[in-house]
Amino acid sequence: MDIEASNMSAPARPPRGAEILGRPLLSKDAAFTEAERDALGLRGLMPWRVITIEQQVTVELQRLRRKPDDLEKYIGLAAVDAAMWTPGYGPADAMTARTMGTEGHDELA
Repeated sequence: MDIEASNMSAPARPPRGAEILGRPLLSKDAAFTEAERDALGLRGLMPWRVITIEQQVTVELQRLRRKPDDLEKYIGLAAVDAAMWTPGYGPADAMTARTMGTEGHDELA
């Protein structure tokens, strides 16, 4: 057997199913569309209902608004950031923009 041929590995296949859900940079949580779920092998691995990123942001903002003080709100926002971090797309980015006033209003007030 040729040494060079034995060192060559097969091209890496794109992640599918649980591999995607376990990687925060790839996962959109419940925001994957029906077509994306089928194409990526996600069917049956997540809640049946598609929930958009905006809907996820709304739910998390409602939870944060119920927090009694700013420290609790900060802790809640940090938890969302850690759990749902998808650069430029995820709920944490949208919530950060909305809570920091970059959209022109303070959502947590």
